Amino acid sequence: MPSVIDEHLIENGTPLPPGGTVESRVIHVRGAQRVSVNVGIRNNDANVRRTIYFGRTTNNAFAPFRTDNFGEANSLLTSVPVCGPELFVIVENTGTRPTICDGTVYAIREVP
Repeated sequence: MPSVIDEHLIENGTPLPPGGTVESRVIHVRGAQRVSVNVGIRNNDANVRRTIYFGRTTNNAFAPFRTDNFGEANSLLTSVPVCGPELFVIVENTGTRPTICDGTVYAIREVP
């Protein structure tokens, strides 16, 4: 029976100061084939990047799957194959300008 994953990774308007990091909560994605991860910031900024992680690995960690920066757009919507039962996102600001960020994850999964 299909079910929908439609969850906030990062709440709207979460502050991301210069040199700061925002880590999403862990989302359980078991049973989904693909997930759509959408993360946005206030303005384009190549010094802000988003990394998608899947896990848990054999040593109980998470492995980075994909990293993108916000140089071309202030919203990154990426559909990726599910590579583990759990997902989370880290947004890092290595620049000098503060911003805000938010994010969501969407998927359809088969639930037994």
